[in-house]
Amino acid sequence: MKKDLKALWILLTCALLIGGCGSAELEEANTKLTDENKTLQKEKNDLEKEVETLKAEAETTQTQITTLQTSLDDMTKKVTAQTDEVNFYIDTNAVLEQEKTELQEKLNAANETIGQMQASAAAAPAPQPTFTPAPPIAATTPVPPTPTLPTNTVPAAPPPPSFPPTDPAVAAATSVATGFAPAPPTTALPATTAPAVAPAVTEISPDNPLVNPTAGQQANLTIALYIVAGGRQIPLPNTEIYITEKQPNVSKWGFHLKDPNISANQLAQIQQSLATSIIHKRVTTDTAGNAVIPTIKAGTYWVSCGNPASKNGLQWSVQHILNPGANQLALSNGNILQ
Repeated sequence: MKKDLKALWILLTCALLIGGCGSAELEEANTKLTDENKTLQKEKNDLEKEVETLKAEAETTQTQITTLQTSLDDMTKKVTAQTDEVNFYIDTNAVLEQEKTELQEKLNAANETIGQMQASAAAAPAPQPTFTPAPPIAATTPVPPTPTLPTNTVPAAPPPPSFPPTDPAVAAATSVATGFAPAPPTTALPATTAPAVAPAVTEISPDNPLVNPTAGQQANLTIALYIVAGGRQIPLPNTEIYITEKQPNVSKWGFHLKDPNISANQLAQIQQSLATSIIHKRVTTDTAGNAVIPTIKAGTYWVSCGNPASKNGLQWSVQHILNPGANQLALSNGNILQ
């Protein structure tokens, strides 16, 4: 199009130089050029509109891409969390299976021992009963008849007298008079006195708030230690929990507990950190994963423990405020120390 306009201008210029043309021809050429210019301007405006439309579409597409990327990131995080939970459940299940195998082996060994004992008892000869001959019956002396009392006469019982040691001669004379065998001589027993026993004295340090907290400051703490995996709550038994005044350094405690022989130095450092943090109490969870501290002074403490249940081990170190009276603390997935 631009080449045609250029050629037209050249022709007009040549025509004017040679001798010119009529005004009608010039008017026609001018009109043609004006129309061409309008057409070009319209095409330019259309192109600009198309550019703006493409820009808007590009911005919309970019917004959609950003939204999709955010959704993808969220889904990736959820998949990662679910994968970690599955791995954690697999590790925990492996630990439980190992404990189940060990318990089954102990049960089999106990059953085997019982079977051996029963077999030994069945093979042993039955004990023969032994009889001891009864001693010969000695001849008895006839007892004289008891004198009867008159009807409706009940002698009053005299108060028990205090007798001196019995004289044998007096006893013999009494026997002849009454017809009863004489009583054996009595001997006065020396008075005995029970030895005095000193009461046991337990020394209690008044500075230990766990032993003797002041009135109004007594508190107790119930701790529940468990993990949640696969929709199940799994307790962690036989786990030592330390109550300290300061925060100890228990990083990777559960991982080191997986093989104490290899991690002896690291476990010693953790114990040293616990001691430096001033240990106020140490308890062990029961089969249900629970531990109770019955008496402790109200205040702020650090509750720390480690357990080798998962692949990388587990550890907790949680600051907890104990108010006077009953207190509860749950150590679970939500407050694990990474």
